[in-house]
Amino acid sequence: MEFVKKEQFCWMRDHLRSRHLESGLYPEWEKTVVCGHTPTSAPIMLEKLIAIDTGCVYRNDPSLGKLTAVILPERTIVQTENIDS
Repeated sequence: MEFVKKEQFCWMRDHLRSRHLESGLYPEWEKTVVCGHTPTSAPIMLEKLIAIDTGCVYRNDPSLGKLTAVILPERTIVQTENIDS
């Protein structure tokens, strides 16, 4: 078994690759991981993975530009558009 240093774990994004998400081959974590830092067009809600970065800063990209939060433990998604003030 290969161990990962804490610093490396902060920057890992393999679990968000489409091949893992579509096949269900993402890591089998003991607890649910809630993450961001990799924009996706919609939140990802799996049994052990919740990804909520929907690219709020990218308001000129039609597939991004929303600020997303999740209410736990209900797993309710709350979103708002990034609009000009």
